[in-house]
This record gives sequence, structure tokens and C-alpha cells, in this order.
Amino acid sequence: MTGSCWCVTGADSNTGVVIYHHGGTYALKGNEYLETVEYANESTTNLIKQTFKFTIKVEGDTFTQAGIGNPWTEVWKRAK
Repeated sequence: MTGSCWCVTGADSNTGVVIYHHGGTYALKGNEYLETVEYANESTTNLIKQTFKFTIKVEGDTFTQAGIGNPWTEVWKRAK
């Protein structure tokens, strides 16, 4: 994440081959996070122009992003 953009890349842990890569812009309204896919590699082009909603929560060193109407929930912990 940057000030206005996000991206995610997933690779096969055995081969290092990229399985998916996509990203775009986001908006934050209170604890509601909206993510719009602007670009994608061949495996996830179906996501382009879609917007996904999440609720977010920051507790200490942990960031939780829970999908609203989508199956994606992520928990990130700050590296020390």
C-alpha cells in the first residue's frame, strides 16, 4: 500500500512463478476500506474495474482487513 494505491502478488513457493498480480486504487472512509482493481495479470483480469469492500482494524502491530460481501480476510503483523 502507498498513499493511494495497492497491489498484491502471489507466487508458487516451490518455483517462484507468479500466479497472480493485480492492484489499483483505494479509498478509506472511517473503518471502511474500498479497493478498486485497475490492472491485473492474465490470471485475474476478471477483477479489473471491480471494487471490493472491507472493514479494517488496527490493534497495536496488527492490521486486519475483513471482506464485506467477498471472501477475502487478511491479517498483517508489522515486522520488527
